[in-house]
Amino acid sequence: MTTYANLKTNIQAWAENDDSDFTDQIDTIIDFAEKRILKEADLTIARKESSATAAVAESATVTTSFPSDVVILRWVQVTNGNFLIPKDESFIKEFNTNSDEETAPKFYSWLTAGTQLAVAPAPSVAITLDIGYTYRITGLSDSNTTNWISINAPDVLLYACMVEAQAFMKEEQREEQRWMTMYQQARDTLKIEEERRRRTDEYRTPEKR
Repeated sequence: MTTYANLKTNIQAWAENDDSDFTDQIDTIIDFAEKRILKEADLTIARKESSATAAVAESATVTTSFPSDVVILRWVQVTNGNFLIPKDESFIKEFNTNSDEETAPKFYSWLTAGTQLAVAPAPSVAITLDIGYTYRITGLSDSNTTNWISINAPDVLLYACMVEAQAFMKEEQREEQRWMTMYQQARDTLKIEEERRRRTDEYRTPEKR
């Protein structure tokens, strides 16, 4: 586990740089590092669900009640009904243009990130949709001194910060590559742990002795 204050101290110490031009950028370094980890490792902690997204009768476009923190849409389901199949926008438009039958939607396309879905067929009655999605967890700051990454993957976080620090300091490629290798190894171990957390348990996969 590491805290926001400890991480800032460690970055400065490991980089051996107390120049104000560098220390003034440490918050940006941490922010970039956290986002790198979240983009590259599919963390269970960064998943949410939301309900009561309205679909108006006979309308193929859903525009209301979308959470503001959606980054990646993972699934869409008619409330208490079927899961929708993702398709591209052209498929949805062609399907609805050529279809005379209005019924429960079977397909969806995300038209505008976080604000619009298109569904096909257009529903014959007003319905609600449930969604599962990925979001960005709250980053470290003076007011948020720890988060899941700093508690459960402090090594990944520090190495990612050092990769960003090397880029800022414009260090030799060999030094930057050294930190990148350390980060990638730690990140890959985290990803393996995440896969085990989501897909195995001792009932389905007995413990090897």
